[in-house]
Amino acid sequence: MSLARKILYNKTIDSYLKDLRLISGNIVRRGDLLDLDRTQKMREKSRDFSNRETYEFEIDFDKKASTGFRSYIEKLHKVNPGRIFVWLPETFDCGAYSINSLLDLNWEFRNHEMKSDIIVLVNENFQEKILLDIFDNDVGEKRIKLEICGEKWPSVIYQK
Repeated sequence: MSLARKILYNKTIDSYLKDLRLISGNIVRRGDLLDLDRTQKMREKSRDFSNRETYEFEIDFDKKASTGFRSYIEKLHKVNPGRIFVWLPETFDCGAYSINSLLDLNWEFRNHEMKSDIIVLVNENFQEKILLDIFDNDVGEKRIKLEICGEKWPSVIYQK
């Protein structure tokens, strides 16, 4: 690892691990992360979703903890279950992290405690992706825009 990369890693690793703890609900340690070479190879495999079907919608930030949204996540899991890689902007500098499934994500995480406003979830076979873009709308309400890409997940529609 180059000196510049080591400096960047040391600068970002603590906040990255904290964000992963909040999102996963697990204690995440440095040893739980994939090495940077494997992370880079995974990044290359997961890049091209441009030719895949996409479904987008927005919800209030607090709705991600609702029964309706939980039901939506369960439906996504049923059509393509399996391990999920959690990607944050710091992933490329610190290493990828995975959880057992979408159902194991802590959907009740609080964004104000996190550094990142972008979370990407990619399944282990790189066929499905969810991008969560957390933002404040024009009147200051916290919202999430979800972009669902892939072979099966975009066919699952969120029922409000």
